[in-house]
Amino acid sequence: MNPASINGFGYAGLFQMGEAALQDAGYYKGDATRTNDWTGGWTGKSGINSLADFLHNPDAQVQAVVAYQNKIAAQIHSLGLDSSIGKTINGVPITMSGLVAGAHLVGIGNLSNFINSNGANVPLDGNNVPISDYIAKFGGCTIDASTPTFSALSTAIGTAGIVPTPPVPSTSTLSSSPTPFAGDADTIFMAASGKSKAEVKEVISMILATLVTTWVAWTCLSSFASWRRGRLSFMNLQGNIVRAACILIAIIVIVN
Repeated sequence: MNPASINGFGYAGLFQMGEAALQDAGYYKGDATRTNDWTGGWTGKSGINSLADFLHNPDAQVQAVVAYQNKIAAQIHSLGLDSSIGKTINGVPITMSGLVAGAHLVGIGNLSNFINSNGANVPLDGNNVPISDYIAKFGGCTIDASTPTFSALSTAIGTAGIVPTPPVPSTSTLSSSPTPFAGDADTIFMAASGKSKAEVKEVISMILATLVTTWVAWTCLSSFASWRRGRLSFMNLQGNIVRAACILIAIIVIVN
Protein backbone atom coordinates (compact mmCIF):
# COMPACT_ATOMS: atom_id res chain seq x y z
CA MET A 1 0.00 0.00 0.00
CA ASN A 2 2.85 2.37 -0.84
CA PRO A 3 1.75 4.62 -3.75
CA ALA A 4 5.33 5.88 -4.28
CA SER A 5 6.83 2.40 -4.73
CA ILE A 6 8.93 1.61 -7.84
CA ASN A 7 10.39 -1.87 -8.26
CA GLY A 8 13.62 -2.94 -9.98
CA PHE A 9 11.86 -3.26 -13.35
CA GLY A 10 10.51 0.31 -13.22
CA TYR A 11 6.91 -0.64 -12.44
CA ALA A 12 5.34 2.11 -10.37
CA GLY A 13 2.77 2.80 -7.72
CA LEU A 14 0.20 0.81 -5.75
CA PHE A 15 -0.47 -1.57 -8.64
CA GLN A 16 3.05 -1.66 -10.15
CA MET A 17 1.92 -0.33 -13.52
CA GLY A 18 4.39 -0.01 -16.38
CA GLU A 19 4.52 2.33 -19.37
CA ALA A 20 2.45 0.05 -21.62
CA ALA A 21 -0.31 -0.34 -19.00
CA LEU A 22 -0.52 3.41 -18.42
CA GLN A 23 -0.64 3.98 -22.18
CA ASP A 24 -3.62 1.62 -22.39
CA ALA A 25 -5.21 3.43 -19.45
CA GLY A 26 -4.77 6.79 -21.25
CA TYR A 27 -2.24 8.39 -18.90
CA TYR A 28 1.15 7.95 -20.61
CA LYS A 29 2.01 8.91 -24.19
CA GLY A 30 4.86 6.42 -24.55
CA ASP A 31 8.47 6.73 -25.68
CA ALA A 32 10.98 5.12 -28.04
CA THR A 33 12.28 2.52 -25.56
CA ARG A 34 10.87 -0.82 -24.44
CA THR A 35 11.78 -0.39 -20.78
CA ASN A 36 9.98 1.46 -18.00
CA ASP A 37 12.34 4.43 -18.06
CA TRP A 38 9.49 6.98 -18.14
CA THR A 39 11.23 9.29 -20.61
CA GLY A 40 8.06 10.06 -22.61
CA GLY A 41 5.27 12.56 -22.08
CA TRP A 42 2.01 12.29 -20.15
CA THR A 43 -1.51 13.01 -21.37
CA GLY A 44 -2.63 15.08 -18.37
CA LYS A 45 -5.51 12.72 -17.58
CA SER A 46 -6.64 13.07 -13.93
CA GLY A 47 -4.13 15.92 -13.60
CA ILE A 48 -1.13 13.58 -14.04
CA ASN A 49 1.68 15.21 -16.03
CA SER A 50 4.73 13.34 -14.73
CA LEU A 51 5.80 10.19 -12.94
CA ALA A 52 6.12 12.25 -9.74
CA ASP A 53 2.49 13.39 -10.12
CA PHE A 54 1.41 9.78 -10.54
CA LEU A 55 3.35 8.52 -7.51
CA HIS A 56 1.91 11.27 -5.29
CA ASN A 57 -1.73 10.76 -6.33
CA PRO A 58 -3.07 7.40 -5.07
CA ASP A 59 -6.62 8.20 -6.19
CA ALA A 60 -5.37 8.68 -9.76
CA GLN A 61 -3.54 5.36 -9.46
CA VAL A 62 -6.79 3.63 -8.54
CA GLN A 63 -8.52 5.32 -11.48
CA ALA A 64 -5.69 4.24 -13.79
CA VAL A 65 -5.75 0.59 -12.76
CA VAL A 66 -9.54 0.42 -13.12
CA ALA A 67 -9.30 1.91 -16.62
CA TYR A 68 -6.53 -0.53 -17.48
CA GLN A 69 -8.34 -3.56 -16.10
CA ASN A 70 -11.54 -2.57 -17.91
CA LYS A 71 -9.51 -2.67 -21.11
CA ILE A 72 -7.99 -6.02 -20.12
CA ALA A 73 -11.50 -7.41 -19.52
CA ALA A 74 -12.53 -6.24 -23.00
CA GLN A 75 -9.43 -7.88 -24.53
CA ILE A 76 -10.14 -11.13 -22.67
CA HIS A 77 -13.67 -11.05 -24.08
CA SER A 78 -12.50 -10.21 -27.62
CA LEU A 79 -10.05 -13.15 -27.60
CA GLY A 80 -12.71 -15.53 -26.29
CA LEU A 81 -10.68 -16.36 -23.19
CA ASP A 82 -13.71 -15.86 -20.95
CA SER A 83 -15.16 -19.05 -22.46
CA SER A 84 -12.79 -20.88 -20.08
CA ILE A 85 -14.60 -19.50 -17.00
CA GLY A 86 -15.93 -22.39 -14.92
CA LYS A 87 -13.23 -24.80 -16.10
CA THR A 88 -10.28 -26.02 -14.03
CA ILE A 89 -6.93 -25.75 -15.80
CA ASN A 90 -3.79 -27.15 -14.20
CA GLY A 91 -5.75 -27.51 -10.98
CA VAL A 92 -6.74 -23.83 -11.04
CA PRO A 93 -10.44 -22.85 -11.21
CA ILE A 94 -10.83 -20.16 -13.86
CA THR A 95 -12.78 -17.03 -12.92
CA MET A 96 -13.03 -13.61 -14.53
CA SER A 97 -11.08 -11.84 -11.80
CA GLY A 98 -8.35 -14.47 -12.08
CA LEU A 99 -8.12 -13.93 -15.84
CA VAL A 100 -7.84 -10.16 -15.35
CA ALA A 101 -5.09 -10.64 -12.76
CA GLY A 102 -3.17 -13.06 -14.98
CA ALA A 103 -3.31 -10.67 -17.94
CA HIS A 104 -2.38 -7.68 -15.77
CA LEU A 105 0.63 -9.32 -14.15
CA VAL A 106 2.01 -11.55 -16.93
CA GLY A 107 0.44 -10.13 -20.11
CA ILE A 108 -2.62 -10.81 -22.28
CA GLY A 109 -0.53 -12.82 -24.77
CA ASN A 110 0.80 -15.08 -22.02
CA LEU A 111 -2.70 -15.51 -20.59
CA SER A 112 -3.87 -16.58 -24.03
CA ASN A 113 -1.00 -19.08 -24.25
CA PHE A 114 -1.89 -20.57 -20.86
CA ILE A 115 -5.63 -20.87 -21.56
CA ASN A 116 -5.36 -22.05 -25.18
CA SER A 117 -2.72 -24.67 -24.30
CA ASN A 118 -5.02 -25.96 -21.53
CA GLY A 119 -2.25 -25.28 -19.02
CA ALA A 120 0.54 -27.03 -20.94
CA ASN A 121 2.27 -23.65 -21.35
CA VAL A 122 2.68 -21.85 -18.02
CA PRO A 123 4.35 -18.44 -18.60
CA LEU A 124 6.28 -16.72 -15.79
CA ASP A 125 6.55 -13.04 -14.92
CA GLY A 126 9.80 -11.14 -14.31
CA ASN A 127 9.95 -12.56 -10.77
CA ASN A 128 9.53 -16.14 -12.08
CA VAL A 129 6.01 -16.40 -10.65
CA PRO A 130 3.79 -18.63 -12.84
CA ILE A 131 0.65 -17.08 -14.26
CA SER A 132 -1.41 -19.89 -12.70
CA ASP A 133 -0.50 -18.59 -9.22
CA TYR A 134 -1.99 -15.19 -10.01
CA ILE A 135 -5.12 -16.68 -11.57
CA ALA A 136 -5.67 -18.71 -8.40
CA LYS A 137 -4.72 -16.03 -5.87
CA PHE A 138 -6.93 -13.32 -7.36
CA GLY A 139 -9.74 -15.61 -8.49
CA GLY A 140 -13.29 -15.44 -7.17
CA CYS A 141 -13.36 -11.65 -6.69
CA THR A 142 -16.35 -9.53 -7.61
CA ILE A 143 -15.80 -7.60 -10.84
CA ASP A 144 -16.92 -3.97 -10.75
CA ALA A 145 -16.07 -1.44 -13.44
CA SER A 146 -16.66 1.53 -11.12
CA THR A 147 -13.76 3.28 -9.38
CA PRO A 148 -13.46 3.42 -5.58
CA THR A 149 -11.45 6.05 -3.75
CA PHE A 150 -8.04 5.16 -2.36
CA SER A 151 -9.46 5.69 1.14
CA ALA A 152 -12.26 3.18 0.52
CA LEU A 153 -9.79 0.75 -0.99
CA SER A 154 -7.50 1.05 2.03
CA THR A 155 -10.26 0.24 4.52
CA ALA A 156 -11.27 -2.81 2.46
CA ILE A 157 -7.80 -4.42 2.57
CA GLY A 158 -7.98 -7.85 4.13
CA THR A 159 -11.75 -7.85 4.51
CA ALA A 160 -12.95 -9.20 1.17
CA GLY A 161 -11.90 -10.18 -2.31
CA ILE A 162 -8.79 -12.31 -2.54
CA VAL A 163 -9.31 -16.00 -1.84
CA PRO A 164 -6.48 -18.59 -2.04
CA THR A 165 -8.74 -21.31 -3.47
CA PRO A 166 -11.38 -19.68 -5.68
CA PRO A 167 -14.69 -21.49 -6.11
CA VAL A 168 -15.75 -22.66 -9.55
CA PRO A 169 -18.66 -20.49 -10.71
CA SER A 170 -21.96 -22.20 -11.44
CA THR A 171 -22.29 -22.91 -15.16
CA SER A 172 -25.83 -21.54 -14.99
CA THR A 173 -24.39 -18.04 -14.54
CA LEU A 174 -22.12 -18.27 -17.56
CA SER A 175 -22.94 -16.85 -20.96
CA SER A 176 -22.81 -19.64 -23.54
CA SER A 177 -22.62 -17.13 -26.36
CA PRO A 178 -20.64 -13.99 -25.45
CA THR A 179 -21.51 -10.83 -27.32
CA PRO A 180 -18.96 -10.26 -30.10
CA PHE A 181 -16.46 -7.53 -29.32
CA ALA A 182 -14.40 -5.50 -31.80
CA GLY A 183 -10.95 -6.82 -30.91
CA ASP A 184 -7.74 -4.83 -30.77
CA ALA A 185 -5.73 -5.99 -33.80
CA ASP A 186 -2.38 -5.52 -32.05
CA THR A 187 -3.55 -7.54 -29.05
CA ILE A 188 -4.89 -10.36 -31.22
CA PHE A 189 -1.64 -10.43 -33.21
CA MET A 190 0.41 -10.67 -29.99
CA ALA A 191 -1.84 -13.36 -28.59
CA ALA A 192 -1.53 -15.44 -31.76
CA SER A 193 2.21 -15.03 -32.30
CA GLY A 194 3.56 -14.33 -28.80
CA LYS A 195 5.35 -11.29 -30.25
CA SER A 196 4.39 -7.70 -30.89
CA LYS A 197 4.18 -6.35 -34.43
CA ALA A 198 7.21 -4.17 -33.75
CA GLU A 199 9.29 -7.19 -32.70
CA VAL A 200 8.25 -9.19 -35.79
CA LYS A 201 8.99 -6.22 -38.04
CA GLU A 202 12.43 -5.83 -36.47
CA VAL A 203 13.30 -9.50 -37.06
CA ILE A 204 12.10 -9.36 -40.68
CA SER A 205 14.08 -6.16 -41.25
CA MET A 206 17.24 -7.73 -39.86
CA ILE A 207 16.86 -10.82 -42.06
CA LEU A 208 16.18 -8.69 -45.12
CA ALA A 209 19.11 -6.39 -44.35
CA THR A 210 21.43 -9.38 -43.99
CA LEU A 211 20.29 -10.90 -47.30
CA VAL A 212 20.54 -7.62 -49.21
CA THR A 213 23.93 -6.75 -47.73
CA THR A 214 25.23 -10.21 -48.66
CA TRP A 215 23.93 -9.78 -52.21
CA VAL A 216 25.52 -6.32 -52.53
CA ALA A 217 28.85 -7.65 -51.27
CA TRP A 218 28.72 -10.60 -53.67
CA THR A 219 27.84 -8.30 -56.61
CA CYS A 220 30.71 -5.96 -55.84
CA LEU A 221 33.28 -8.71 -55.30
CA SER A 222 32.25 -10.73 -58.36
CA SER A 223 32.25 -7.61 -60.56
CA PHE A 224 35.68 -6.62 -59.24
CA ALA A 225 37.00 -10.12 -59.92
CA SER A 226 35.63 -10.00 -63.49
CA TRP A 227 37.21 -6.58 -64.03
CA ARG A 228 40.59 -7.84 -62.81
CA ARG A 229 40.39 -10.74 -65.28
CA GLY A 230 39.53 -8.36 -68.08
CA ARG A 231 36.03 -9.73 -68.51
CA LEU A 232 34.33 -6.50 -67.44
CA SER A 233 35.02 -2.87 -68.27
CA PHE A 234 35.73 -0.38 -65.52
CA MET A 235 32.61 1.53 -66.55
CA ASN A 236 30.48 -1.59 -66.14
CA LEU A 237 32.17 -2.30 -62.80
CA GLN A 238 31.17 1.14 -61.57
CA GLY A 239 27.66 0.69 -62.94
CA ASN A 240 27.16 -2.62 -61.14
CA ILE A 241 28.33 -1.18 -57.82
CA VAL A 242 26.17 1.93 -58.17
CA ARG A 243 23.08 -0.14 -59.06
CA ALA A 244 23.65 -2.45 -56.08
CA ALA A 245 24.07 0.53 -53.75
CA CYS A 246 20.90 2.15 -55.08
CA ILE A 247 18.90 -1.04 -54.58
CA LEU A 248 20.25 -1.34 -51.02
CA ILE A 249 19.29 2.27 -50.24
CA ALA A 250 15.82 1.83 -51.77
CA ILE A 251 15.15 -1.28 -49.68
CA ILE A 252 16.32 0.46 -46.50
CA VAL A 253 13.96 3.38 -47.22
CA ILE A 254 11.03 1.02 -47.93
CA VAL A 255 11.64 -1.03 -44.75
CA ASN A 256 11.89 2.11 -42.61
